Amino acid sequence: FVLTDGQVSNTGAIISIVQDAVRAELSTRVFALGLGNGASHELVEGIAKAGHGTASFCVGDSNLQEKVV
Repeated sequence: FVLTDGQVSNTGAIISIVQDAVRAELSTRVFALGLGNGASHELVEGIAKAGHGTASFCVGDSNLQEKVV
């Protein structure tokens, strides 16, 4: 599970790390949660896609518990 509240300068490299982890262990799944308005959609959605998981975002008045439970 990956949580992020911002952007990174190496989105592609992070997604590649997730892809490598999945290739090394096929049962690996990675889920990503972006917190707040600053979360990078490219990063969160890319991690989830590469990790065969799902992406969720919690912004504004969203209930965090509904996103992670």
